[in-house]
Amino acid sequence: MSFKSLITLAIAVALQTTLSAACTPAHPPIKDDNTVTVALRADLNCCDAAFQTTNMGVLDECHTATAGFLSFVESVGQNMFNRGIHIWIFSDTNCQDDGRNIQLTNNLGCVFAGDDVVSNSFMISARAV
Repeated sequence: MSFKSLITLAIAVALQTTLSAACTPAHPPIKDDNTVTVALRADLNCCDAAFQTTNMGVLDECHTATAGFLSFVESVGQNMFNRGIHIWIFSDTNCQDDGRNIQLTNNLGCVFAGDDVVSNSFMISARAV
């Protein structure tokens, strides 16, 4: 790798770190103790405004996003913890592909699935991880 490429990479990493640190998205309000609320974002770092907020309280009920999303912020009702429930996100629009599972938490800011694959549907489920 050339010196110029290394400098460019270092600047890109520094810029990404700065942008990530500068964005502190607010959690959506918790509807009640028996729901998980997600606020979907198109941006990788949740620096944009949420374009869809959904309350989920029924396990394995598929929700289709109004647009593809790369990240989200979650708020979890107290009764949803310690039941083996996860948020599942899918690249298809009907929760049928392999999907990715995300742990329930109220401690994280922006949740990013770890790659640039756009998700289009989501649900909460207690199915085996």
